Amino acid sequence: MIVLNKLGHLPPSENLVQMLTERGLPVLVAVYGPPREDPPVAHSGYHRRRFTPGWIARLPRRLQGGGYWLAALAGVLLATWREGRPSLVISTGLGPQGLALALARTAGVRFAAQVHEVEDGKTLSGFNRLLFRREGAALRAAAATIFPGTARAAIYGERYGLAPPLVAFNCPRRRPPPDRAAARAALGIPAAATVLLYLGGVSDDNVLLETVEALALMPPASRPLFLVVGWSTPEFAAALRAHADVHGVAASVRVMAETRDKWTVLAAADAGHCLYRPNHPRRLYGATASNKLLESLAVGAPVLVPDLPNFNDFLAEYPVGVSCALTPAEIAAALTALICDPSRLAAWRQAALALHASTLNFEHQIAPVLARLAALAAARG
Repeated sequence: MIVLNKLGHLPPSENLVQMLTERGLPVLVAVYGPPREDPPVAHSGYHRRRFTPGWIARLPRRLQGGGYWLAALAGVLLATWREGRPSLVISTGLGPQGLALALARTAGVRFAAQVHEVEDGKTLSGFNRLLFRREGAALRAAAATIFPGTARAAIYGERYGLAPPLVAFNCPRRRPPPDRAAARAALGIPAAATVLLYLGGVSDDNVLLETVEALALMPPASRPLFLVVGWSTPEFAAALRAHADVHGVAASVRVMAETRDKWTVLAAADAGHCLYRPNHPRRLYGATASNKLLESLAVGAPVLVPDLPNFNDFLAEYPVGVSCALTPAEIAAALTALICDPSRLAAWRQAALALHASTLNFEHQIAPVLARLAALAAARG
């Protein structure tokens, strides 16, 4: 069995790879892309092969994406010819779906497609736009499609007329309640602080500037420490710090670079910030089940989400947070409701931990997917 992925994009399928290997299914993870995007982490329990020929880096930048994709296609086809056709290929994301479709048509390989984001051709360029034109063909040709939420599955079902997909929220694996005191000590955060965490790409898409303004509207004694962690341009990180300074809340805003130890950061949180602008794909397509939302719940941090139907439906089914409009005043009011009543915050914390332990964990979500993938692999023709 081969899992196809781009370098730097493995996390959405890392848990799936682990679960497949734990079930005794042999897995080869085939990755491609610029070597600089290969994360410096250990890869254990499965074989991994990179398709990153150095000469591609000498091409004009606009041609490099297609170059790495073609190198991966040639490499996997050669491996199939030398080592035999794999029992199943699992593709994750737009580029790997295109690879899987090419393998199916040239080598008769069966494949399953794992979709993570809702792709929009208007926001893509270069080689990705070419791949997007084949997205429908790839998903219709897949023996199974896997989506991380019912909203995204419905969008793609309507877009391409797909057969009923498999749905599994991209939850973290089941984990014990975090040691909050140890996490805060490691990060230098006071034990008594109330921490609102934003974890992810740090940009203007995520309503961070308005959240800083919301902090300024809250009484100092009720104001949380807004911990912002993730990759950012130096310019935006500086602008965010300057915005906090202008509004008199610099002491309540801490911006940190991307970290490999995200679970220590998550463990320090009292609440999770999961707001998106109207033009962000997660709002535009009602994609509620983001990694940061599900990871927040795994550590017992209730969430702040946009006041939109799909997010409100999520909270109606799983009452573990509050929604709000994206103005500073509305965000301030929502934060007050979320964190300023200690007994309610504690109850939400226990509800989030219980939800993670029972339902919103990867083991529970992925069980029917694993059964389907194992059946497809066993039925190779």
